[in-house]
Amino acid sequence: MLKDDDYGFLEGRHEPTDDPFWQESWYFNFADSETDTYGLTRIAYCPYKGKADGLLLASINGRPAILYPAVGKSLQSREVFINPPECLKTRGLEFACRSPMGRWDLRLKTRNVEMNLAFKAITPMHMFPEVITTDGKSAAARHYEQGGAVNGVIRRKGKKSEINGMGQRDHSWGPRHWSGVGSWTWISAQFSSGWAFNYWNLGEGSPAKTCGFLGDAKGSVDLIQGEAEWKKKDGSGLNLTITPEGQSVREIAFQGRTRWSLFKDGAIINENFGVFSCNGEQGVGVVERLYKPRFGLASYLPEVPKMVALGLQSL
Repeated sequence: MLKDDDYGFLEGRHEPTDDPFWQESWYFNFADSETDTYGLTRIAYCPYKGKADGLLLASINGRPAILYPAVGKSLQSREVFINPPECLKTRGLEFACRSPMGRWDLRLKTRNVEMNLAFKAITPMHMFPEVITTDGKSAAARHYEQGGAVNGVIRRKGKKSEINGMGQRDHSWGPRHWSGVGSWTWISAQFSSGWAFNYWNLGEGSPAKTCGFLGDAKGSVDLIQGEAEWKKKDGSGLNLTITPEGQSVREIAFQGRTRWSLFKDGAIINENFGVFSCNGEQGVGVVERLYKPRFGLASYLPEVPKMVALGLQSL
């Protein structure tokens, strides 16, 4: 069993390699189906490039409303502070760990947007195996995830949105080839009785690379099998079958409520937030699909005006 000191080490900053794709990131998502508020936030740094990124996106009343992109900031900037678990900062976005593997506070303050959220774990952390494609490209050399409850407030132009929902966190470090892995499907959801799951399928073709976990307050187990049947091409509807180790098969359905499309290092990432159901129980979460577009950045151009407008309104 890990001790508190071990947890503190895992939550902290890890020694980088000289791989130009090496990066470390801290990610949180949140969902409240009662208020139709969904979003994610992430801080990451790449030592090779000497840069840090920060991101917050949020949908309010089911519609994209906030996009705060503090990207490409120099690690030498006074606006950047990478000293986890005590503090992570890129411009106005800050994360602080209050209790290793227990609680993180997430904050943002700009002229038009203010966020104060607390992520409190409901499952233990689950460490994933390294996932590498057949040509040796890595999606995340080391990473763990954790389900949690998310509570707090987001204000946009003076209008207050309270969040009493759930979410998932991810801490990753190592080489990450965003577009080089071809594609992935990453699904996370949390349910009202206190259990959560993750399903991750990487790459295209054979052999299939699927992993994930199912967890609750008592512990977590690996997924030994999973299969997604898409009901809608844009990822906003699906049926998912998962088999946790030592447990019976679970049939899970997803219906999207709001969708974001992002462009990162040659890859398009579609984020579909919404509602899950399993054996009559409701949950919330996100379906993320990454792929390398045939025409590169040109494929993303229709999204650019909307994203620029949201970014300017969130400063």
